[in-house]
Amino acid sequence: MRKITVLSLVFVLAVFSVACVTRGATLYYTSDRNGQLDIYSTVIGTDEEINVTDTPALDEYDPVVSPDGKWLAFRVGDDTKSSIDVLNLSNNNRFTVTYNINDKGDSKYSMPVWSPDSTKIAFLKETEEEGGKAYTVVVEGGSPPAKLSDVSATQLNDWAPSGDSVLFSSYVKDDEEEDFDEFYDDEFYDDEDLLEDGSSVAEIEWEYDESGNLIGVRSSGATLEDEEDLDFQFEGFDEEFFDEELFEDINSDYVGIYSRNPEGVNQRQMTCGEDRDAKWSPDSTKLAFISERDGNPEIYVMERDSLDALCENSGGNPKQIYRLTDTEEDESDIAWSPDGQRILFVSERDGNKEIYVMDYTGSNETRLTFNQKDDYDPIWGTDGTSVIFVSELDGDSDIFIMDTEGQSQQRITNNDAIDESPTWR
Repeated sequence: MRKITVLSLVFVLAVFSVACVTRGATLYYTSDRNGQLDIYSTVIGTDEEINVTDTPALDEYDPVVSPDGKWLAFRVGDDTKSSIDVLNLSNNNRFTVTYNINDKGDSKYSMPVWSPDSTKIAFLKETEEEGGKAYTVVVEGGSPPAKLSDVSATQLNDWAPSGDSVLFSSYVKDDEEEDFDEFYDDEFYDDEDLLEDGSSVAEIEWEYDESGNLIGVRSSGATLEDEEDLDFQFEGFDEEFFDEELFEDINSDYVGIYSRNPEGVNQRQMTCGEDRDAKWSPDSTKLAFISERDGNPEIYVMERDSLDALCENSGGNPKQIYRLTDTEEDESDIAWSPDGQRILFVSERDGNKEIYVMDYTGSNETRLTFNQKDDYDPIWGTDGTSVIFVSELDGDSDIFIMDTEGQSQQRITNNDAIDESPTWR
């Protein structure tokens, strides 16, 4: 596909032809084109592009527009600590909604989720001591956030369009850390209690990703030359020093998707498998999610009142949970169409990430992108007749638009930076 710049009249006309209702809509996204992460906006069908958050020395990312289009919520910080800010799009008034949570300044906060009436935000607060806990906060008024979950939560999934339920995934960490401590000592210590690079170890710290998976171990110690933290990441770990089977054992396991009233009551465990990334249908009657209950990550759908056969409370007569995909590779990035009839998703079944669409029953599955590089993060256009997505077609990630049949693919951003996480207003 030939490149078409944002300023091109050909591009403008092509985008108009994709979906006329998309014309004039504002798209927000994250970009690192200035050496740090900022949030940009562009009006589809124009050459207008604005740096919305341009704050020196701060990374701002994961923008989410409120349903009424008044607010933009986003994360501020890095992998070690962060906060959630909200920007009033009408007057550019910006404030932090996590400021009054009692912590020591080392907490990490998840991507925010808006309530349907745009008055509240749900999020996860993660600390090394407590793991993850779900909260809700009123955007205007400055009231303290209310705790939403009593169980350890690793992922905040979705707020029901009906407004009466918030979804989050929970997990448990296996008890294999102790075994790995012994393995670590045996493999990396010599007779003089030194690591192979000459470093002594004072303490071991475990590192987890946002999904609760163990991704590395950090040893805080002193080298023979200077003092520094020595990081050992599991990705690309030399198999000579690492037992892959043990790694699988010590990964955290998801233990189901929970539904809870926004006031923090009436908690219900809806699934009991290795389930995550749950999304409500637009009418709040169905739930689509990713599960590894049958091996690799696949897409499932269930009715709101279904009982998961894996749960002890299913009573031996559970309502059916339907498996929609069946491949040997990972599926991800679920997005319901505005009318609730179709589901966008990403699959790696063809060797890299490509975008697909299917009916919510799993029928009429269609591949929409055919690039040799990854395509991901699909979202429906404002009226359901177009799809916005991220593609690494040129080696870096840019944002594209296409119709719902995968045709008329056109570029929205075109630079050497990383542009991702699109959201509509």
